Amino acid sequence: MKAAFLIRCSTKKQDYNRQVKDLSRLADRMGYSYDASTIYGEHITGKDDATKQDRASIRHLKGDAEAGRFDVVLVAEVSRLSRDPMSGRVYVRELSNMNIPVYFRDIDKWTIDPATGKKVPNAETEIGANFDGAWKYLKSLKTQIASGRRDELDNNCMSIGQPFFGYKRFGGRDKTKKNSWVIDEDAKEVVIEVFNRYLQDDATLKSVALSITKDYGDKFGKKFSLGSIEHILTFEPYYTGIKIVSLRDPDADEVEQFEVQIPAIITETTYKNAENKRKTNRVKSDPYPMQVERTLSKLVKCPCCGHSLTPRKRAGDGAGQKYRMTNGKLGISWFCMSRINNMADCTATVSINNEKLEPIIWELVKKELISFANLNTEDRLQKVEEYKQKIANVEADMANYKEQKESLAKKVNRAYQAYIDAPDEIVEDAKNMYLQTQASCKKEMLECQSKIEGFQQKKETYLMYKKALEQPEVPDDAIKKAEADPKEKRRLVKELIEKIVPYSVSTYQVKERYGTGMRTLKQGVLLIEVYAICGTYNILFNGNQRGKEQYAYYIGGNFATYQKGLRKFDAYEEGEYFVISNASLVMNTDDVDECVTMNEFQDIAEENQWVLSFEYNCKKK
Repeated sequence: MKAAFLIRCSTKKQDYNRQVKDLSRLADRMGYSYDASTIYGEHITGKDDATKQDRASIRHLKGDAEAGRFDVVLVAEVSRLSRDPMSGRVYVRELSNMNIPVYFRDIDKWTIDPATGKKVPNAETEIGANFDGAWKYLKSLKTQIASGRRDELDNNCMSIGQPFFGYKRFGGRDKTKKNSWVIDEDAKEVVIEVFNRYLQDDATLKSVALSITKDYGDKFGKKFSLGSIEHILTFEPYYTGIKIVSLRDPDADEVEQFEVQIPAIITETTYKNAENKRKTNRVKSDPYPMQVERTLSKLVKCPCCGHSLTPRKRAGDGAGQKYRMTNGKLGISWFCMSRINNMADCTATVSINNEKLEPIIWELVKKELISFANLNTEDRLQKVEEYKQKIANVEADMANYKEQKESLAKKVNRAYQAYIDAPDEIVEDAKNMYLQTQASCKKEMLECQSKIEGFQQKKETYLMYKKALEQPEVPDDAIKKAEADPKEKRRLVKELIEKIVPYSVSTYQVKERYGTGMRTLKQGVLLIEVYAICGTYNILFNGNQRGKEQYAYYIGGNFATYQKGLRKFDAYEEGEYFVISNASLVMNTDDVDECVTMNEFQDIAEENQWVLSFEYNCKKK
């Protein structure tokens, strides 16, 4: 008999692997066979259970159960099936109705006796009670955490999050004071210098960042980027002495705001003068005059640091050939310059020819995005509602990870309190325990923060899509006008596309010029992620093509996910390949998901006529 494993991973990949190992040992002990094809797992949160109702892993498992691909289901813990009592009961009942026994290791309980095929008396009731108990515990824990934070904020203390630059925690054993913010004298000096230098004539964010990094970078072990300088200049509590902190009440589902008093560092006059100077600066979203003619300015983003790529002239390759000309225009390539412009630790080396990228994107606009923008009213309203739900789901995910961060911070605080309250004979052990807890929790909190930032990015994308769908339809003559006017073309592209992220590909193969074998191209092949109003598109382009007519191959993100891109499945390893969901819709297979190479992806695109063609002529000047 064959066993299926149902895995639920809330945070770390290590947790996923641990569950697989535990269930493998359990299956061996029970005498069941198993393999990778019957392991059903995904990254999921407690909020997902309630909002998504039916998880992808559950859907796959139920489909394979109906097909008879396994005999029993093994689950490590009741909460791994679902943290929502209602959803958990539904899953158990559905599997029972299919005569699939489910075993929960933590409570040693079968839903159906595998030996007799009969339902275990009161099994569903007992399992349901465990669902309810887990849910009540989590709710009670949230209430306790919120109450503790509320008392702390009332006493002008903040244990959650790191103090803003210029401050540190009071520390010590007095719990009424230890988490209050006090001035960090070394950092205070930097804050004052940032304001003073920025208010000098002809000073800019960049010049201040460079000078502060030169004078204080070694002392603080960091580079002061444009963003960090701007954060300092826009932190109002520096002069107000009041930090506004929001706290969600889990019982009333309301957000309370607390005014936490902290020491002021600068005067109101200094802050206001800096604020007035910033208002006179160029708005970031507005391009420089020299960039207006570039259709993709501010849309092409670095896959490493996220900054906009910079257009640079393409050099010629011989005497008297200073610059390249492409299709009658000066040749331009996009590079990441954040190491210079923003002092970012960016290691990206990707570059892309604008005279190839721009027509590829324009062909995608004409073939896919215009038709989406002109959906009928009913379809448009349906899409708006879909994105509203996606936004709600993402917000729930973010709230869940924020709660996890708060819980971890509480754990660290408890360990610290145990250390400072410990008797002399065990104080050293308590200290070591505190340091270990602090180190492990810090790592998990950073992971939570990374997830929060990722969900925030998704939310912003969904909001952009929703906003686009609420706009009037694109006129029938939009393409004609855009191709006649570069400014109109740029306006239309910006309306339909949020960002473009290129990745270098090193696994694409072509036939040997002489012979029957294959060789791998290490340069010139790109995978382009396009975030558009109707979702994402993956575009494969081989820049080594010869000839006037060239081709790129694409597929919608609803079918394929690039596992090295920003959007990737946590349940799969990162790499240069695609996960094809609902694979039977786009290729000849019976499997739900398929992992395909770059070359296989191109074949799929060709079979489905997802091909973009354009003309390219290169000359020297």
